[in-house]
Amino acid sequence: MLKALQRLRHSRGFGVHSPYAYRFVGSVINPPRGYAYYAEREIEGTLTKEPMRYRLETKARTLLRIAAFTNPKSAYLPVSAHKCFRFVLRAVNRHIRLTDSVAKIESVDLLATSGNDIPLDKLRGFISQPGKTLLIRNVPSDWIEPLFESMKEGVMFEGKTNCILLSRPAIWKVRYLMKL
Repeated sequence: MLKALQRLRHSRGFGVHSPYAYRFVGSVINPPRGYAYYAEREIEGTLTKEPMRYRLETKARTLLRIAAFTNPKSAYLPVSAHKCFRFVLRAVNRHIRLTDSVAKIESVDLLATSGNDIPLDKLRGFISQPGKTLLIRNVPSDWIEPLFESMKEGVMFEGKTNCILLSRPAIWKVRYLMKL
């Protein structure tokens, strides 16, 4: 119950003391009502006949806001990722280099994955580099602490089953429970 209250509190920006993390929460996790990014209508168009449309749309909008906030030049998406996620990344930066090769993850700025599709040691190596963004859906609970430990500087947002790690130089290493 305490963790649920912390998640809700931090998701609104309360108790988030890092200015960088506070901006991230206000722009990405909990943007103002009525505020839309330029590609949100197009996301809806790519999902018109999908059975799980609402879930995909929510994830795509979140990825759009993360990419707009971090402005990656390159990104990793797994082969199994829905086409709307590639569309979202291209909408933010039409010159973004996309890869689905696990062998190339060290060279990307943003890595989005699910579960244990990529081995923990590779993810730890990735997030230990400054300027990297790691998004994991359905993260194994025993991976959260090692990933946080691997990050030298930056912010981690931890949800019930998902987490976002932003490895940024000159940002104090801090962790927040969030409703993601």
